[in-house]
Order: sequence, then structure tokens, then C-alpha cells
Amino acid sequence: MRLAALLEEPALQLRLVVGAEELDRAVRSVMVTDLRNPGRYLRGGELVLSGLRWHSAPEDSEEFVRILAECGVAALAAGEAEVGPPPQDLVDACRRHRLPLLTVPEAVAFASVSEFVIRRTSAERAADLAAVVERHRMLLSAPFGGGVAAVLRLLAADLDLRCWVLTATGLCVAGPGDQAPEPVAGVHPAEAPGTPVVSRRGPTGVRLARAYLDAEYSGRPAPHPARSHGRSYALVPVPAPGNLPNPRNLPDPGILPDPSRPGGRPRPRPGRAGRPDWRLTGDWFLAVEGDPAEWSEQRVRLVGGVAELAAAERARREEHRLPRRRLARQVVTLLAADADPAELAVRVAASGARIGHPAAGGTPWLVISATAQATGFPAPSADALRDLLEDALADLPGPVLVGTATPPAPPAPHAATRSAVPAGATAGTTTDAPTAPGAPTGPGTPSPSAATAPPLTVSGGGECLALVPLPGGSDTPAEAAPDDARDTGALDAGALEERLRPLENALGATGRLIAGVSGAVVDVEALRGALEEARYARRVAATRPGRVCVAGHDELASHVLLLPGASEEVRRSFRRSLVEPLERYDAQHRSELLPTLAAFLDCDGSWTRTAARLHVHVNTLRYRVSRIERLTGRDLARLEDKVDFFLALRMR
Repeated sequence: MRLAALLEEPALQLRLVVGAEELDRAVRSVMVTDLRNPGRYLRGGELVLSGLRWHSAPEDSEEFVRILAECGVAALAAGEAEVGPPPQDLVDACRRHRLPLLTVPEAVAFASVSEFVIRRTSAERAADLAAVVERHRMLLSAPFGGGVAAVLRLLAADLDLRCWVLTATGLCVAGPGDQAPEPVAGVHPAEAPGTPVVSRRGPTGVRLARAYLDAEYSGRPAPHPARSHGRSYALVPVPAPGNLPNPRNLPDPGILPDPSRPGGRPRPRPGRAGRPDWRLTGDWFLAVEGDPAEWSEQRVRLVGGVAELAAAERARREEHRLPRRRLARQVVTLLAADADPAELAVRVAASGARIGHPAAGGTPWLVISATAQATGFPAPSADALRDLLEDALADLPGPVLVGTATPPAPPAPHAATRSAVPAGATAGTTTDAPTAPGAPTGPGTPSPSAATAPPLTVSGGGECLALVPLPGGSDTPAEAAPDDARDTGALDAGALEERLRPLENALGATGRLIAGVSGAVVDVEALRGALEEARYARRVAATRPGRVCVAGHDELASHVLLLPGASEEVRRSFRRSLVEPLERYDAQHRSELLPTLAAFLDCDGSWTRTAARLHVHVNTLRYRVSRIERLTGRDLARLEDKVDFFLALRMR
């Protein structure tokens, strides 16, 4: 069709700004984009519809129009819904490059213009493009939380393209409903319009998340091939919300890079050389079933459009969470400041889950304290820490409250209890054990930035707190059953660690995620003790090796509570005299003295049980123990030396 036909259609109400002499140009297709550099998706003859979200400075217009002109675009149509009339620098750039410029009034949807062009162009191309337009319309018109799922269902039904939106921890945000492979995780429908979709994670989602983070961290070009449960997938980054295109994935979501075009190669990732890439921990990505090497050009464009629609849905969800985050900030601030329990109870109840005993219609709550560390590199931003904790807790029932508050000085290490805060301890302790070099030891300033899915979060640079309501009856508080007082139902330290573990693939060799989980409480006055309990548990977790470490409240009554209080000098002394000689010997002789020592202590010094566990003869075990004693100058027959070895192994 000719460009003039667009202006002659009264229903579209298009206005010509530049290019009266170019109205005989042929329009072969239509493309809706706000990418800063859409060149890779252009083949010539397109009518480009844009909301101008890429425009932030006058020089942006020159670059954008130059790319369109070089690709042979028929015309640019600028929407007036968000920015009003096109800026003068855009008008001038179009005039210089002889690119016709139209305006689309606020009352006319891009979908209407797209449909008109599709009907007037070839039927062969129209089929695929019409499906894209219909999906775009469904996304914009569907109730909150249902747009992406509706598009994915239609993609599966009409084009046999099955696709899921996943997060960096493997949480399934949206999928094609009943057609989703069972291992990937189903998606529960929203309970009511305006309610975010409640999602869950599955083994395939977690495996794909690990593969995605590993590929992105390594800087490999997208789409990333992956396999799980006998199926092939292509993993495609979703642009960051409110930032289309994503600066990490310029000039597009990263689909099938074209080296012949500028910007077609992936940019080097800063996550190499052991540096953690905290931005990856909050990523969304598409898992598209099939082999991307078999995709047609139309399929490539379609997947790129779906990635942008997923980004728009994420932005909508984050905007929806802003009021809840404000509530979270208030709750955490009151809790850390030891405010009036009555006021705190009112704020907690405003979340929709009143703290109390299930028998009285209330809900038990627990507290999570989390920090991130990076040896030799900056810690993550407040938003990154907040987002990853939100993601890990997004599929829990109830209103999860997460936030930060400015803490006072840290307390001396001591066992935390629900009934009383240890002497010298005050809410707000954020200092972790000294064995985690680079760990943030001070708080950050709460960040009021925009958000993501179901939980409520606000975080600062040093510590992120989560207040988690437990399902009624899933936790038995101390008042009801002392033996089970510390049972936290489905969410405990092990479960949280499993939720966070996929993020290891973005942490490099230096990044760490440390968290502590309190026991459940049924009284608002006990929240203060639960907060301290979670923080002490986090300090215990910080003493352990590994990039993702979580400790629970049940460990605070044992010897491990003493370890975070040991000075770095003491810890170095233990390691130097008891552990390092064995490490050096094992490295030089390929022996197993350290594993033997650990097994010997774990078996309470029993020769027979230790030999059976290690599958060696007792005489071999005796030889190894004697070698350990000679290297360290200690006697494993003495209780004092056994205790020293035991603690030294815990301090590694």
C-alpha cells in the first residue's frame, strides 16, 4: 500500500508533519517499537510506530532517524499519548534524512493503525503479524496480571510457540496455562482482577534459570540454548522495566545477533574475573520451547516482541506494588525503632494478615534478615538486593513485607530469644561475621524506587528484611506446643537457601548472599525478638563457606552462635595452626587428611565408625590420624584438642 492511503483513512486521524513529497512510498509492513536501535528487526518498507520512549536528548533523534533511513523504512509515526507532539529535533532529523513523519493522536491505538496496514498488505505476511497485534491488544486490555499469560496462551494455540516468563530464581511468572510441561511450574490464575498472578517454581524453571544466569554472566550471545527433562529451550532476556531497550542488552532483547549490523554483537559483561553481576539477580527471561536455529525471521521478531510485552507487564506489576512497599517501609522502620507495639500491630494488620494465634483468627509471622557481600567489589544496590529477595519469596501466600531501616550499633554476640533481647542488643544489627571479607557492615539508606511482584519490599545497601506471614496452622507457636515452637512450616532456612541458590551463577567467585531466618511468633511484641533472632542467624550463616548461605533460628542454641563473635585474629590463628598444615599436605600429596579429620570428629572419635564411613581399614585411619597429630602438634585423644579442631573446621 502507498503511504498516502494511511493519511486518506479518516478513522486513523493521522497527520503528516514532514514528507509531503514522499507520499508515494510503499508500505509493506508495520513495526511497533521503542527500541533505541531497532535496525536489526528492519528489512525495509516498514511503517514504524513509536511512543518515543527512547527520546531523552536531542541527539537521540538524529541517531534513531538515521538508523530508520538507512534501513529503508517507509515512514515514522509518533504517538502523542505520552509525549504530545513530536519534539522539534525529531522533526528536523526527519527532514534532513527525508523520512516522512506522521503523528498518531492519543485517541487512536497503535493496534488500530497496525491492523489497517496488515489488512492492506499481503495475506502471507498478514497472518503472522495479525497474531502479534492481537496479542499486543490482549496484553493492554487484559486485567492486571493476565496480559502476558493471555498472549502466551494464544502463541501456543495459534503458532505452536510455547513460551514461559521466568525469573532469575526459576519462578514461573506466566505461561500458556494447561499446556505448560508439568516440570516447568504451573501458573495459578489471579484470584480477582487487580490481583497479581500467584506463581510457583519447579525443577525445570530452576534449571533453566541457572543456565540463563550462567550464559548471561559469561557474555554469550542470546538466545541461549538449554535442555531440561528431554526438551530443548531458547532463553531470551526480557528488557529491564521502564528501560526499553535494556542498556545491558542493546540494541534489542538479544535475539539471534546479526554481526553484520552495528550493535549486533553482545557487549562484554562486567561479571567476568570473579566480579558478581548483581543486575542479573533481578532478571526476567523467556524460555521458548524449541531450537532457535530453526526459527524464521518472523519468529525471531515475534519472540522479540513478546520479550518487550513481558517487560511492560513487569513494569505494571512494579507500579502496582509501590503502595505496598510504602507500608513495608513503615512496618520495618517501626520495628527497628522499637515503636509502640499497638502502632506496629495496626501497620502489620493493614497488610491484610493480622499477627496472632491461628486459633484466634490471627497469623504467625517470621522474620528474614539478608545481606549481600562481594570481596573487592561493590555490594549490590538497594534495588538489586530487594528484588532478589522479592523474587525468592514471590510465590508464598500472604503479604510478605520486606524493608530496611537505619540500624544502631551492633550488639555483642549472644543467644537471641523471643522473650527478651540479649543484653546490649538493639534492633538494627547488621554486622556479619568477620570471615566474610567485603561484607557490608553498615546500613544503607532506604531506596524508594519502583518494584516487581507479590511481596512488599524496600531495601538499603546493607541489609534487607522480610516479614513473612505463615499459612494458618502451618506453624505451631511456642505457647501451643513447646517442642515445635521453632517450626516455621514450609519456609525454613533450607527452603530459603534452595530458593536463592540459582543466583550462585551470577555471583562469580567473590559474591555472597547471606540470610538468617527466625522462628515464628504470634504476638506483635515478640517481633522484636524475632528480628534479633534472624540477625544472629544471619551472622552464623556468614561464617560458613559458600556463595549462598542461610541459617535458621534452631541453630542459635548451639556452639555455632559463638563463632560470629570470634575476632579475625583468633580465627586466623585457628586456621593457621590447625587447618592450613592439613590443607597444604593434602594439596602436595593428594591425600585426604581434612576429610578424615571431619569424619573422625563427626563419628565422635569412633575408629570403627569412621573407618566404615571412609571405606578404609582401621589401620589406615590410625595412620592418617597420627599424621594429622604430627602436622599440628595436637593429640586427638584429648577433649580440648578435639574441640579446637571442631571449631577450626567450622571457621574455615
